[in-house]
Amino acid sequence: MLDLLDPAVARRIRIKVIGVGGAGGRAVNNMIRSGLTGVDYGVVDADSNALGHSRAAECVQLKIGSAAAANPDSDVGRAAAFEAREAIAGLLDGADMVFVVAGLGGDTGTGAAPVVCEVARDLGALTVGVLSLPRPFEGRRRWQRAQDGFAAVMAQADAIIRTPPTLDLAVGFDMVEDRRPAERAEAVQAGRFGAADDAMRKAVAAITELVDGRGGNGDEFAFVRAELTGPGPAGIGIGAASGSDRTMDAAERALESLRHGANILGAKRLLLSFRASSSLDQPEIDDAIALLWEECGVETRLTSRFIVDHALGDEVRMVVVASGLCFGPRMFSTLRKAPARTPPGPGL
Repeated sequence: MLDLLDPAVARRIRIKVIGVGGAGGRAVNNMIRSGLTGVDYGVVDADSNALGHSRAAECVQLKIGSAAAANPDSDVGRAAAFEAREAIAGLLDGADMVFVVAGLGGDTGTGAAPVVCEVARDLGALTVGVLSLPRPFEGRRRWQRAQDGFAAVMAQADAIIRTPPTLDLAVGFDMVEDRRPAERAEAVQAGRFGAADDAMRKAVAAITELVDGRGGNGDEFAFVRAELTGPGPAGIGIGAASGSDRTMDAAERALESLRHGANILGAKRLLLSFRASSSLDQPEIDDAIALLWEECGVETRLTSRFIVDHALGDEVRMVVVASGLCFGPRMFSTLRKAPARTPPGPGL
């Protein structure tokens, strides 16, 4: 039997990052381009053009008929992924942990991501959904699809990381005009969606650092698996900060990350991981733990881990793994109803 408490074994944990749909494939390209190593990459998509530009070593193309492609819907993506379960299982084979990266609200990612999560869990892999949601201006219909997709992923994954919806509309086309068409298209996409893609990259990088055994006692993966497979839905918050209030700032950012869609009051269990140089002292850690207990309630069972990483200098990185959460519609509260128009007065 594999002993995950053995540091030598923990370093061999195999992690796969699977981008699903257009947003997921783009996020994977960004991770590879940025040099995120220690994981294997794959993409599941119906768009042959996007797959042709993928940097991932392995891809699965979903088959969607021309009639369905003309009327995209998440049910179409779900059905196509279900038909491709055997190929998806081959893509995930041998993984101890799988990140399923997708943007919700469209067709392929929204429909296929839950199927990929289901296959990963059936294979025994610890499965984490890394999800981005539509921007408020994209409309209620897209948001409703995203809400349905989020619930479907949550039903299949061990945990959810929700990255905030961000879009940089100020793309400088003059910066990419001299590139070849394929490179220019990739650069424009990276500019438009860079913030969202980078949030996904940071989330995957933070959890990978936590579970791969580097710099720790080698049992991080076992701890994370135990926490994520605990009672109730689970979520993961990420935070990092430098400066005089670095630990509290990192803790607040991790909590804010968790609050994207989850009610963390009354969470059953928390795993709190600090990654910093040896300059981090106990009072700083105690303050962060007090903040978490204040937010979640003193009945929450909290386990803390400290990993020394001198390369971080003054920076503190924090990962909060919470189980027993309540995910609800407040995650979509950023979409406001348009104010009622005042009827014109007499003579207007």
